[in-house]
Amino acid sequence: MLAWLYTIAQRRFADETRRRRHSSNGVPLDDFLDEIPAPDYGPDVSRALREAISRLAPSHRQVIAMRLLRGSSFFDIASALKVSEVAAKMRFHRALSALRADLERQGIAP
Repeated sequence: MLAWLYTIAQRRFADETRRRRHSSNGVPLDDFLDEIPAPDYGPDVSRALREAISRLAPSHRQVIAMRLLRGSSFFDIASALKVSEVAAKMRFHRALSALRADLERQGIAP
């Protein structure tokens, strides 16, 4: 599951980075949630993933965006969220578990 999410996130991040190369402000999560689906997984899986991410608690959504979409280290995430690095890792793993459970309820497995 983690490898699948990383693959989707990396491809989407690369596409968005190419489109916004002139901008140095970073890429907001909302832009990723609304963009065209990753071609390898199709629109249904992409839509299900966007919806599952949108249903996460805000703190989980933020750590998923920072780690998977922006490629932030756990140290950077912890600093930005003003929590320990262990807490940042725990939020990330809990968010991934919540995503996995949500996607499995929708009949989507890695």
